[in-house]
Amino acid sequence: MKSIKEYEFWFVTGSQHLYGPETLEQVAKDSQAMVDGLNASGKMPCKIVYKPTVKTPAEIKKVFKEASYDDKCAGVIAWMHTFSPSKMWINGLKDFKKPYCHFHTQFNREIPWNEIDMDFMNLNQSAHGDREHGFIGSRLRMARKVIVGYWEDEEPQTKLANWMRSACGYAISQELKMVRFSDNMRQVAVTEGDKVEAEIKFGWDVEYRPIGDIVDILNEVTEAEIDAKMAEYESRYTMDTDNIDAVRYQAKEEIAIRKMCEQFDYSAFVTHFDTLHGLDQLPGLAAQNMMADGYGFGAEGDWKVAAMDVIMKSMAEGMTGGTAFMEDYTYHLEKGNEHILGAHMLEVCPLVAADKPKIQVHPLGIGGKSDCGVLSYAMVDGDYADKVVAITDTLVPFPNFPAHISMTKVDYVVEVDAIGDPNKIATGAAKPTTDMRKLMMADYCTQFVINTPYFKDGFSYQTGVGGASIASTISLAKVMKERNIRMRFGVGGLTKPMCDLLINDQVDCLLDTQDFDLAAVESVKNLKHFRISAGEYADPFNKGAVVNKLDFVILAALEVDVHFNCNVVVGSDGMITGAQGGHPDTAAGAKCTIVIAPLLQGRIPAICTDVTTVTTPGESIDVVITDYGIAINPLRQDLIDCMKDVDLPFKTIEELRDIAYSMAGEPEKVQFGDRVVGIIEGRDGTIMDVVRQVKDFEFSDEEN
Repeated sequence: MKSIKEYEFWFVTGSQHLYGPETLEQVAKDSQAMVDGLNASGKMPCKIVYKPTVKTPAEIKKVFKEASYDDKCAGVIAWMHTFSPSKMWINGLKDFKKPYCHFHTQFNREIPWNEIDMDFMNLNQSAHGDREHGFIGSRLRMARKVIVGYWEDEEPQTKLANWMRSACGYAISQELKMVRFSDNMRQVAVTEGDKVEAEIKFGWDVEYRPIGDIVDILNEVTEAEIDAKMAEYESRYTMDTDNIDAVRYQAKEEIAIRKMCEQFDYSAFVTHFDTLHGLDQLPGLAAQNMMADGYGFGAEGDWKVAAMDVIMKSMAEGMTGGTAFMEDYTYHLEKGNEHILGAHMLEVCPLVAADKPKIQVHPLGIGGKSDCGVLSYAMVDGDYADKVVAITDTLVPFPNFPAHISMTKVDYVVEVDAIGDPNKIATGAAKPTTDMRKLMMADYCTQFVINTPYFKDGFSYQTGVGGASIASTISLAKVMKERNIRMRFGVGGLTKPMCDLLINDQVDCLLDTQDFDLAAVESVKNLKHFRISAGEYADPFNKGAVVNKLDFVILAALEVDVHFNCNVVVGSDGMITGAQGGHPDTAAGAKCTIVIAPLLQGRIPAICTDVTTVTTPGESIDVVITDYGIAINPLRQDLIDCMKDVDLPFKTIEELRDIAYSMAGEPEKVQFGDRVVGIIEGRDGTIMDVVRQVKDFEFSDEEN
């Protein structure tokens, strides 16, 4: 980053040839003496450079042209020692864009009453020479600073020094490059801005680099580099924590951010606590320490604040105290004792500290070293288990609220170094799909939903974790926006598209039982994102299970048979692949239950005569959507009627099965033994089906 001491200011004195060479020679000497005196005052933040006296339009135009193109010159100070006719200055000033100061002063402090003569009068004409110069500045509508007072006095020197700092801020602004590692904070107006206009007006080059670029650099940081940064922290701060690992990680983040800034000549940067993928921590200490070294910073993607921060820090270079990015949080309105509480989460510049600042490590309000999702199923387990053991990587002072599981339920706490890797969240089915077949099914689903009587303002909705199910939420959100239809609540098993509805103010609240990606984990911090237990979610024996209030649920399935029975537990090889979760609960409770499944899962028909194992009964399934057509359960004549004029590829469930068999053949059934290895329990506690141990395959007699 550029120091303001690298800049200089040109001192240009105005006169004319009318007064003769002797007078002009004295003017030059006096001007040089003033420049030397100002530089020696100790108040000027930058060097003032004497320039020869200008006496003609050509000389004036030349010096201002040179000043315009000299990168070291941050501005021009003009003084009229003698009378300098204004018209001479027009061509020089009219295209000058750098900061300009008209110093209205004079060389002599006093009038020599007893010795005054015409030579003195010819030499000392600042009083009306500066007035003439002021006139042309006004005629040109020229932005300028006018400083009045004797040049050796403290007040005008201080004003001149402050103007020079402001001029340096302008110069730095014209060269400023900064980087955004994120967009601005969701739905916040004040952090928005026009980056093109900012570069046109202020010179700011606002660039973007994905957070992954920082992660790549971070992964290459050595322990030796971290040790050196920790030594720097020890010298600058009081280490008031035992969690040195967290501080070392901040050091690692700072090293990575600095390397990028130095590589691309960035003097300011912004982060966003919603955009940390690949980073374990928000770079709070890293931002603080870099601000102490003059870098500009803005939180939540506020690049305008970051730019102004580095400009303010540059202008304040060498002064006592410091400047800081900070936010007004609240006011103390006691009469005669008014105060403002200013703060921000982690990123307040240490230069404003009254004493040596301390490094402390505090866990986040939600989550510890590595965030996890809600503990809805564990809440119920904790109510009934004989012993409850909590495993954590972060112990916090009492009380720990909000708590998913109350301390009244916990028998033992075990602290470990790390719980796991949050980056492994959102694998497999929970990832957004790019499969065109699944996107087509998602579109079919949306078109079906919006043509039902349940799609209206205040509807409720849940989607499963399959790729097509997730994609259906994205396409539905677009229709909601177009039609100005708002969702009352969303339920889940949540993923990013559902949380985006909350971010975009398209849903009143989310009711969360499980999080399937990091965006959902992060969203839990939203005050309209509520954690509910599995009992509140689906227990048919409680007084108001949430699933019973659902208008729509969008589910996936491994198999669906001609009776609309679903299998979500057992694979085509007869092996248990997962759990049914809330599949049968939501299917039974929702007004419209939609299952999305491709006609073929690999080479195995997903629509078949009989499912391998019934995990959700067909009476609960209203619609099956495949890539080859849509089947409505005959029990739902009301849905059949409302779809009569809708342009979608409707078929019977038997037709879909026949198409699947014609393409892949009817698969040989898995052969099971007598031993029961799993029990499929219905929502009401009854046994719907069992899973038996798979037998070794035996060929039929015909095949032998």
